Amino acid sequence: MRVWKIVIVPFLVMAVAFMTACNPFASGQGGEIVKAEVVRGDLVVKVNGSGKTAVSTDARLAFGTGGKIEKLTVKKGDRVTRGMLLARLETDTLELAVLQAETAEAQARVAESQAQTAVSQSRVAVSQAEAALETARFDRDRMKEVDDIRKKITEAENRITVFEEGFKRSAQGNDPIANLYWKTQLLSAQKDKLDAQKELADLLGTERLKSLRVTSTTLTEASIKQRQVEVAEQSVEQARLAVEQARLTVEQTKKTLEQTKKAVEVAKKQLKEATITSPVNGVVATLDLKEGDVIPPPTLTTTPVIYLIDPSTMELKIDVDEIDIPSIKVNQRAIISLDALPDVKLEGRVTSMGLLPTVVSGVVVYEVKAAFVVPPTIELRVGMSATVDIVVNEHKNVLLVPSRAIKQNSENKPFVEVVVNRLVEERSISIGLSDGVQTEVLSGLKEGDTVVTGRTRGK
Repeated sequence: MRVWKIVIVPFLVMAVAFMTACNPFASGQGGEIVKAEVVRGDLVVKVNGSGKTAVSTDARLAFGTGGKIEKLTVKKGDRVTRGMLLARLETDTLELAVLQAETAEAQARVAESQAQTAVSQSRVAVSQAEAALETARFDRDRMKEVDDIRKKITEAENRITVFEEGFKRSAQGNDPIANLYWKTQLLSAQKDKLDAQKELADLLGTERLKSLRVTSTTLTEASIKQRQVEVAEQSVEQARLAVEQARLTVEQTKKTLEQTKKAVEVAKKQLKEATITSPVNGVVATLDLKEGDVIPPPTLTTTPVIYLIDPSTMELKIDVDEIDIPSIKVNQRAIISLDALPDVKLEGRVTSMGLLPTVVSGVVVYEVKAAFVVPPTIELRVGMSATVDIVVNEHKNVLLVPSRAIKQNSENKPFVEVVVNRLVEERSISIGLSDGVQTEVLSGLKEGDTVVTGRTRGK
């Protein structure tokens, strides 16, 4: 499609006068001058295109699961509102699946809770076993101390017996030096015995040993306590293994719980997808089902069974030339004209511009969409032919001259020929926006000035 720039004529009509007599302003040139008046008006630059009307809001709907249609609440042409139930499958089996999945999830939660409790109990058992091990080690160590002290007492008693015998012999032999030696040794051995007995008494008086029945038999049986320590160490190890086993059970129950959660989600999703509700306000354009139909499970090529459109909001697609596309911007004003309703002008806005080009008859074009709202009093249908004028620039209440009046001097600067007192003079100007037919004058002219737009051929 070829795109044209369309010009809006200013609201002040251009005054164009053609000279019918000999031209006194022609400076010796043949023919008559054509002149126009500088006016003030609005300058609007537009890009034009045509296309077919289409809905900008629609919805193609299908069931997300298979089953038999139990209820259908609409027919073709009905108006629907967002969230309205349109169709529903039989859901008894799906509801049962949801219930079963939720039951499995609840059981998994209980199993996880029990596993967590087992972990806590196993950790308590570890603490108790470690405490028992500490007690056994204490008892073993203290029993060894008792045994060692008892040996000291026995050794001291043996020395006393020897020293008493020596002391007696030295006394009978009237040997004062030997007598002093044996007496000194005897006193030392007696002191060692007393010290050992006091040490034993102090040890047996501690809180941890009051319950021990320390006898001459048990004093030498520290090995029994050592065995108790070994048993306690095994208990600690078993308790720690129980903790690890309980922890692994917790991990397994967590995985099971996650699986049951997903099963619940899937079941609920299938139950939800057994109904079709309207995501938009609109009209039922097509309806390819009836109550009692059996819907197969969805596939990648599943065809929608309900098609909704919103006829109150429509759009027009046009192809814009690559030269004009840089001037198009989203949200620019668009004026839509309908071939079927020539007296109707609808206001819209540019909503999008294509990024990829298309070649049409050797011309590179880009797709542009303009959306517009359809008043309820207008019967507009999809596929109607329409044209659109996209306003790409607009200057209001500016000075305007015909673009053909503007010339370029040797320095490529614009100037016009102005009629002043029946004489023609050149005047430099600065210009602004132009649509190719009219040009905005920024300086150099004033409203009411007369400019030369051309000359007719002399006879």
